[in-house]
Amino acid sequence: MNRHVLFPSTTFDQPLTLVSEHTQLVAGTLKTSLTALIDGRLTDVHIECTDDTPIKISALATLVNCTIDCNDLLIEGAFSGEIKARGHVELGDSAQFQGNVTVGGQLLVSHLADAVDMRILRASAKASAAPESPNVGAGKFESKPEGYAARTASAAKAESL
Repeated sequence: MNRHVLFPSTTFDQPLTLVSEHTQLVAGTLKTSLTALIDGRLTDVHIECTDDTPIKISALATLVNCTIDCNDLLIEGAFSGEIKARGHVELGDSAQFQGNVTVGGQLLVSHLADAVDMRILRASAKASAAPESPNVGAGKFESKPEGYAARTASAAKAESL
């Protein structure tokens, strides 16, 4: 069972935009002002949340070559593309992530998440994106909250041996 540090299950009890597991979207833009729950398959889709409600990509979802512009984001499914989050981003236990993340808040990555091919950028309060920190790069995580592990590509390989 996934541990939702930043997004307790009650966060997703409010009205929401639902993309069901039987839905496929190819190319386009999905704009919402409600909490979004994505269970379907999206390819080349730009997702934009126009307010401060979170987006959840469930374990059923697969997003390929997508971009997300939102406040807070929880990923439990497969995602490739680019994320620009003004708030927090959490990768749950079942997350598979490949791409770039610009995050204004905390980035939490479960020790079970497959996120070795990740580039992390930090957003500043005054600018939309700060220059990349020299100690942050592909597969390297800055935050080490309790219950989560910071991993590098080499650490991930060492664990599998």
